Amino acid sequence: MTISGQNSSLAAGGREWRRLTLVVAGLMIFLAIGIIVWSWPMLALQAPDTDSVLRLLEVKRLLAGDGWYAGLFEPRLAPPEGHWTHWSRLVDLPVAGLIAAARLVLPEDQAIRAAIAIWPIMVFAALGITVYATARRLAGEKAAALALIGCLTCAAGLSAFQPGDIDHHNVQTTLLLITVASVLALRDRAVAAIAGGLALAILTAVGLETLHVVIVIIGWLAFLLWRMPQLGARIGSFFLCYAAGSLLCFIVDTPPARWSFTACDAMALNYLGAALVGGIGLGLLGLFRKRLSNPQFFTVLAAVALATVIVFGWLDTACLAGPFARIKPELYPLWLDQVTELESFGHALLRNPPSAITSVVLPVTALGLVTLALRRNPRDPELWFFSAMIIGALIVSLLHSRAALETSWLSVPIAAALAIRILPASNSILLPFALASGLPLAACFFSLTFRPAQAGTEVMTTQVGCSDIAAFKALEALPPGLVLNDIDLGPNLLLRTPHRVMQAPYHRIQDSIILSERLMALPAQEGAAALKARQIDYVLLCGSVDYPYRPGRKDASSLLSTLREGAPVPGLSPIDLGRENPLRLWRVAN
Repeated sequence: MTISGQNSSLAAGGREWRRLTLVVAGLMIFLAIGIIVWSWPMLALQAPDTDSVLRLLEVKRLLAGDGWYAGLFEPRLAPPEGHWTHWSRLVDLPVAGLIAAARLVLPEDQAIRAAIAIWPIMVFAALGITVYATARRLAGEKAAALALIGCLTCAAGLSAFQPGDIDHHNVQTTLLLITVASVLALRDRAVAAIAGGLALAILTAVGLETLHVVIVIIGWLAFLLWRMPQLGARIGSFFLCYAAGSLLCFIVDTPPARWSFTACDAMALNYLGAALVGGIGLGLLGLFRKRLSNPQFFTVLAAVALATVIVFGWLDTACLAGPFARIKPELYPLWLDQVTELESFGHALLRNPPSAITSVVLPVTALGLVTLALRRNPRDPELWFFSAMIIGALIVSLLHSRAALETSWLSVPIAAALAIRILPASNSILLPFALASGLPLAACFFSLTFRPAQAGTEVMTTQVGCSDIAAFKALEALPPGLVLNDIDLGPNLLLRTPHRVMQAPYHRIQDSIILSERLMALPAQEGAAALKARQIDYVLLCGSVDYPYRPGRKDASSLLSTLREGAPVPGLSPIDLGRENPLRLWRVAN
C-alpha cells in the first residue's frame, strides 16, 4: 500500500483540524497584506534584486510595444554583440498584465510597484494551495494543516516570494510542486495527466535548474508504467502533453530566426529535440503498455532513453557536460566563484552558518522521516520516490545553494504527511507546537529578510545604497554613452538610464565581463588609453563596496585600484553625482 493510498481513518481530519487550516490560511492572507503594505515605501526607494530589475526592463519594453520577441535581446548590454537572455518570456506576461491592469487606476510608477509587490504573493498563494493539496492527498487534513504552517516557516524558501521579486525562481518552484502533485494524483484523476504534462513543459521552458528532479520524476513514471500497466493511458497522456507543451513553449519563447540555435542553459533546439523524442516515445509506450510483455516494455524503454540522449547529444554534443558547458574557465575567479547562489554548502556554512543550516533543515527532516517510514514499509515504492527526489535535490543544493529553494519546498508536504503518518502518538501536540513556535518565527523572518538590494546573482557583499533608485537619477541627464561598470550595477543602469553597459551578472556575456575586468586590471594610464581606444565613455563604480577578488584590486597601480583610492588618472575626469550618492563616476576624455 502506498502512502497516498492510506486508510480513511488516518486520512480523515476532524472539524478542529479544518478550522485550524482556515485559521492558518487566514493568517497567511493577513501576513501577505501586511507584507505588501510594509514593503510599499521600500519599493519606491530601493530596486529589487538584479534579476528582477532586468526582468522589469523586459516587461516595460513589452508594454512599450517593442514586440514579444524583442525583449529577449538587449542591445545595450555588452555591445556591440548584445545579450540574448536565457530566460522565458512566459514569466514576463503575467507581470505585464498586472501592470497594465494597475495602470487603469494608478500612475505609472505606482502601477509598477503594485504589480511587482503583488505578483510574488500570488505565486506564493499558488504554491501554498499546491502544498496543501499534496499533503492532504498523502495523509489527510492533519497533514494539510501542518503543511500550511510549514509554508510559513520554510525560511530557506520564503525569500523567493518577497515583494519585488519577479524573477523566475518562485514560478519555477511552484511549477515543480504542481508537477509533483499531478504525478501523485495520476491514479485518481485523469485530468492530472494533462495538468502535470503541461506543468512540466512550462517548468522546463522557464528554467533548467530543477532538471535533476525532473529526471527523478520521469524515472518514477517509467517505474509506474512497469508496475501498474493499467495507468499506461494516463502516463502516456502525461508524456504526450509534455511533448506538445514543450513544442508550444519553444515556439512562444524562441524567435523563428533562432529556431535552429542550440543552447546548454535554456530551452533550445537540442532540449526540444530531446523533449519530443522522449515525450512522444514514452507517451506511445504508455498508450500501448498493456499489449507489451515486460521484456518488450524494457526494450522499448531503453530504446526511447537511448534515442533521447543521442538526439540531444547529436544536436549539441557540448551540452552533455551540463548547463555550464560553454562557460570559460576564466569567468569563474572573475565572477562565478563569488555568486552566492552557486556557492557550495561548505562555503555558505563558513560565510553565514545560520543561513546555511536553515537551508538543509527541512530536507534533512523530510529525509529522516522517509527513512523511518521505509524501515516500517520498505516495499512502498512511493516512499522510494520521495527518497530519490529529496536525496537528488539535497545533493545538488549542497553543491549549489540556489537549489535549496526547490529542495526545501519539495520537503514541506512530504515531511508534513510522514510526520502525521509515522508519529500518530504525537499528533495531538505536534500541530499546536508547530503553530506556537512557527508563526512568530515566520513574522520575524518576513520582517528581517526583505532585502531588495540583494540577489542570488550578486556577489557576496551588500551594496549599501548602490541599488537605490535615487542613486541613478543623476546619470539620466548625462549624454548616452558606453559605461564600464561594476558588474552588479549593470541591470539598474539599463533600466533607469539610456546608457549602454559593458557588464551585468549574466554568464552569456562572459566575453564582455572578462574584457571589462582585464581593462580595469591594466596600469592606470594604460587602462585609460585602452578605454578611449574602445570608445568607452564612462566608468562607474560603487563607492561603498569593494571587490577584493577582482584582478584589478590585487595591483595597487591598476586602473581599478587607482580610481577606488581617489587618485587622479590622466584621461579620466570625475563627475560629481552629489555628496550623498554612493556611486562614483568618471568621464573618459575623447
